[in-house]
Amino acid sequence: MLFLTFDWSSVYFIAQSNQSSGSTAGSFFSFIFGLAAYIFGSYCFYKIYQKLGEPNAWFAWVPILNNWIMYKAGGQSP
Repeated sequence: MLFLTFDWSSVYFIAQSNQSSGSTAGSFFSFIFGLAAYIFGSYCFYKIYQKLGEPNAWFAWVPILNNWIMYKAGGQSP
């Protein structure tokens, strides 16, 4: 019953709005958020690799190589 009483005009307005107005700020904040998430995740993997005693703990900062040690730690074939 919620769908029958909801005013969908605002949803259509947002979907059809011009993306060039303000998309630069949204892209910038998305980039900053993504970069912060990458740095946080890589730092966490780096600390895990150090605790595992891996000599190549720097693999945590390389996007594909960071899974290599996790596979080895889990006993799977990389």
